[in-house]
Amino acid sequence: MILEQVRSEMNQVNWVLDEFDSVEIRKNDKARKSELLHMAALASIRGIQALQDDVRTREPFTVEDKFSRDVREVMRQDDALVKQFARAECRLLEDLGVSPGSVNRIQTELDASLARILNDEALQPGAVEEQLSQMIASLETAMSHIEDESEHRRFIQKLKGAFVALAGGMVVTSNGLIGAGLAPVTGGISIAGAALSGAVGQDLVTRGIDIALGKD
Repeated sequence: MILEQVRSEMNQVNWVLDEFDSVEIRKNDKARKSELLHMAALASIRGIQALQDDVRTREPFTVEDKFSRDVREVMRQDDALVKQFARAECRLLEDLGVSPGSVNRIQTELDASLARILNDEALQPGAVEEQLSQMIASLETAMSHIEDESEHRRFIQKLKGAFVALAGGMVVTSNGLIGAGLAPVTGGISIAGAALSGAVGQDLVTRGIDIALGKD
């Protein structure tokens, strides 16, 4: 199931990013750094490939959906509702098995995507399938230079982008199931709110692609 696959890979990438930032790894342990980057790159590629196989991730979001339109209008007028919705998104991810560390890492990007969806009237949907392929190719190319420590910072940026995209994929897929009545409502996300939540998730996917490909 895509949720299990993406959740597992997302948690793996987060763990590697934490390990790479640890005190021990900062001590010029070149072999360990390369091992961690290779591990995270493979996890990212597997997760992104799973997103490519899921039609809900590939289809552009529709911000003019009635549920989304109504919910957006109400939330734009109440900051407390925006915060509550963001908390519900995080709770949903945790309920689906995303590690607390992963949720903490994605929260800032999630808040930014939610703000964009609520406030950017000019926001246009876009297909991401080809860009996901570009992200995979970029990671594969980076892996060929994994021993070059001067490239590690750029490699980490690609992994951070992949992580954001995987998180977005989790949001899209889980809320698609809620919207279809195929998953229990959890974390406070209602069926009406699932339409808005799905748009937020797809914005996260796009944001992650931009980070990974150096467009942001």
